[in-house]
Amino acid sequence: MSLHALPPASALEPQSGSHVPVPVTAGLLAAACLAFSLWLFPSPFEINGDTAWLLLVAERHLDGARLYVDVLETNPPMSVLLYLPPIWLSRQLGGPVELWLAGFILGLGIAALLALARLAPTPRPALFLGLAAFALLILPTRSFAQREHIAALALVPYLALAPVRWQGGRAGAWPLLAGLGAGLALCIKPHFALAPLGAHLALGLTAFWPPTPKAEAPFLGRALRAIATPETIIVGVILAGYAAAVSAWYPEFWSVMFERVALVYLPERLSLISLALAPAMTLLAAALALAALLWPRRPPPLAAAMLGASLGAVVVYALQGKGWSYHLLPAAIFLGVGLAAFVGSPGAGAPRSAVLAAALALVMGAALPHTFSRYETPRAFERELHRLGRPQSALVASVNLEIFTSLRRAGVSWAGRSASLW
Repeated sequence: MSLHALPPASALEPQSGSHVPVPVTAGLLAAACLAFSLWLFPSPFEINGDTAWLLLVAERHLDGARLYVDVLETNPPMSVLLYLPPIWLSRQLGGPVELWLAGFILGLGIAALLALARLAPTPRPALFLGLAAFALLILPTRSFAQREHIAALALVPYLALAPVRWQGGRAGAWPLLAGLGAGLALCIKPHFALAPLGAHLALGLTAFWPPTPKAEAPFLGRALRAIATPETIIVGVILAGYAAAVSAWYPEFWSVMFERVALVYLPERLSLISLALAPAMTLLAAALALAALLWPRRPPPLAAAMLGASLGAVVVYALQGKGWSYHLLPAAIFLGVGLAAFVGSPGAGAPRSAVLAAALALVMGAALPHTFSRYETPRAFERELHRLGRPQSALVASVNLEIFTSLRRAGVSWAGRSASLW
């Protein structure tokens, strides 16, 4: 069945009363996945070093320190502002910041699952949502709550809505959530725009290739109607407002930090061969090869959109050129949701779905502990902290940001205004 022949998304929605309500299902699945990750993988509450550092910067900023003046951070302000809500809630209501941060991520995961359930209903909702929840909440392991993780979760509603636009279905109130989420993701890193662009390109290809004798609407007209939507306008407004706010409230980012980043950070890139041999890229390539072997002639629209978004995110990884595994996390999450959509679709036969699910489980089980959890724990630094009797503050000449996880765990404050003395 071709993409354009599908009925509107609203016509595919399951009838109410025939199953557990979708919000309850999404919430239970998200909570179960988070509990499973706590049991099987390093705790997301024990955050990675990058997130620990950004929490420290956000805490100081909330206390009145000026970004790029009193505390130095190479990333744009949104990378810090993301973490202000859980810090504020922790101070107002009590409890560890990490617990509130995990709750924030869980809320984003539930919103993404709700969007998938409502905008891409399938005859196998439990299987589809279960696999999608795994991709959204368990796959990141110790990259849980990274900026890339937050951006991927925030983009899912927009990506789920894209097939509905190409089908001409009714979107309801979802454009608001999709626009807000995509706007947040692009404020974190503007080049994340390549993910939704890849989704639209993939949907266009599946709609018009292979060609059919049936007369088609002009491709350009359909593409414009699919892209020039309320959610895209919301994204544009958010980006314009964010750029104006950065110029007004954080001028030092442009006058001080941006120049340093352009001179020192951006030119430092790995070769394409080194980028391709990264462990996370190996995992992604294995999953892509598996999908290519079992992919139908016309994939489900959501699967096509997620595969296109995954390839767009791979381009983002290559453009950044650092080879860090968490830079590939959005690509892996989108691919996981796309494969879940294929397994849960009506066109996927039981044998093919079973082979795909089993093979994917083997690939993920073998590779996960060595991809998005590859963080070097500074054991010597922790031993020195204990030898010194856990001092009140510390400074370390190191580029290993995992020291900030150790400092938070030991209750030691950071005495510097940048992440390293180097």
